[in-house]
Amino acid sequence: MIGIGQDLRGDDAVGMAVVRQWAADYPQKLASRQIEVDTIPLPGLGLLDQISGYQTAILVDAVLCGPGVDAGALFRLSPDDLADFTRGTGSAHGWGVAESLKLGRTLKMENLPEKIILLGIGGKQVDVGAGMSPEVAAAIPEAVLMLDQLVIDWANAEK
Repeated sequence: MIGIGQDLRGDDAVGMAVVRQWAADYPQKLASRQIEVDTIPLPGLGLLDQISGYQTAILVDAVLCGPGVDAGALFRLSPDDLADFTRGTGSAHGWGVAESLKLGRTLKMENLPEKIILLGIGGKQVDVGAGMSPEVAAAIPEAVLMLDQLVIDWANAEK
């Protein structure tokens, strides 16, 4: 599981915050299962290298909200869902998870996970030096619970 984001870019920090909180809330699951937790500041080739060799990857990241979508909204997305995002519309990073996964597929990279799940948290501002918006910070506990359910689903599928 990987939290993606930058601590000093407002709502962009939420992916890392959720993964860190999950690890703090569920240390027994972290210790008892084959789950690795990490954070990275930006998607791209580094993300592809990080998930290479795993059967399943759960990614947690901020997604920029469009009109009619509330900041703090939670989304469970697959790589196919991410294909609907275009550069600059779906990621707080410009070059985001969608573009990274598309690159991996285009290059026919070996050892990419069979299953990739993105837990997206709607963000509204990613200004450098800004703090996380109250709406996004308030969504962290629910996002941690959703992330834990993804881990439970993964563990049950592995049996």
